Amino acid sequence: MSTPLQPKQWAHPKAGGKVRDVPISQVRTSQAYTNPDKVRSMVRRLQSGGKLNPIIASNAGGEIVTQDGHHRRQAYEEAGYKTIPVHIF
Repeated sequence: MSTPLQPKQWAHPKAGGKVRDVPISQVRTSQAYTNPDKVRSMVRRLQSGGKLNPIIASNAGGEIVTQDGHHRRQAYEEAGYKTIPVHIF
């Protein structure tokens, strides 16, 4: 099994730049509905030592808002993560 990359090493190929760990409580989601089956699958992946792609977010007046990764954000929260990898643009 390969060693997971540390968040400081992750870079989103489309957004560019480095990803940083952000407290999950500071990352707001604007999507009211997420697919529970998809989230459960992601939670299992995280709990088994897997990783998910970083969340893409924007800085809207000092507030970090998820643009892509609503399911991932919820999965990290349900899996008990305190910080999550986020690329803020």
